[in-house]
Amino acid sequence: MIHLAGYREGRDIDILFTGLRPGEKLREEVLHVHEAIQPTHNPQIKIARLSEPDPVLIEQALVRIGLALVNSDDRQLIQILKETIPEYISNNSPFSSLDALPAAVSSA
Repeated sequence: MIHLAGYREGRDIDILFTGLRPGEKLREEVLHVHEAIQPTHNPQIKIARLSEPDPVLIEQALVRIGLALVNSDDRQLIQILKETIPEYISNNSPFSSLDALPAAVSSA
């Protein structure tokens, strides 16, 4: 970034290495099982890309969400969200019990 701004390190801008800040990591973990990791020109830097959602499944989920809303069925709504978005966790809510269930079980 120094070079992109037209400066030179050591002459225009000094660099001081201070170490890691609290919570900072030297290595990054894969954040999601569906992430595809792509290399860059720098072997220490990777690009994470999520797979594209299936538009048909999204459309079906939206229809089901609409029905749950029309029926004022909050529990069904949360179940649909958990099935559609596996990372969704309803912590500290009346629906927290659904967080412990696998998506396939919660749809029953």
